[in-house]
Amino acid sequence: MATWKSIVNDLEIRLREDQSPTVDATTYSAMLGVLVNQAKSIVEDAWDWHCLRTVLSFNTSSGTTNYTITGSNERSRFFSPNREIYDDTNDGILIPAPDWYIDRTSYLGTTQTGAPIYYRIRGISSGELQITLYPTPGGTYTMRIPMVVPQADLAADATVLTVPASPVRERAYVLALRERGEDGGTSFVEANRFANEVMYQAMMRDMEFSPDEFDAVLA
Repeated sequence: MATWKSIVNDLEIRLREDQSPTVDATTYSAMLGVLVNQAKSIVEDAWDWHCLRTVLSFNTSSGTTNYTITGSNERSRFFSPNREIYDDTNDGILIPAPDWYIDRTSYLGTTQTGAPIYYRIRGISSGELQITLYPTPGGTYTMRIPMVVPQADLAADATVLTVPASPVRERAYVLALRERGEDGGTSFVEANRFANEVMYQAMMRDMEFSPDEFDAVLA
């Protein structure tokens, strides 16, 4: 299992630096820790990794339109093809609607209540996504949301990386080389080419879990 510290130590070896006992031991090791988190974000955003997929849920209340998607974060995204939400109570599907449509149907005419059929993401509050449903729920319904939820930034030495470690390690090395400049070792171009290949191979392995998604990604 790759941890924040183990990846930083690996980078230090490749950059011909002494290994640090903790990520924040020196200014340089702390900078490498930042680069690892940057690389992690790049990898997480490149593909809907199965290890980041989950189904979040919330319960509606009669007469309440706006909700928090608990467990989400500002980088969460849908992994279902049509970004649908499932009404587990009514066996229904909610589909995304544009802001203007939700506003028009909410503010003009009589407010409709019942089982929601549309939603829109309203932004973020306290780090979690906010959502508006239409029609306004007329009862307690359980909503299920298939989402990719990226891991929070690594902040403790022993925190284990969730996504595959190899593409994160190689991308962090590329970022470190860019920061340092050419130093007689592996060139930035070579490292970047290798990092792209490692990313591609990791994605291909992950796609084996959902082979039907392969064509959609390459289209």
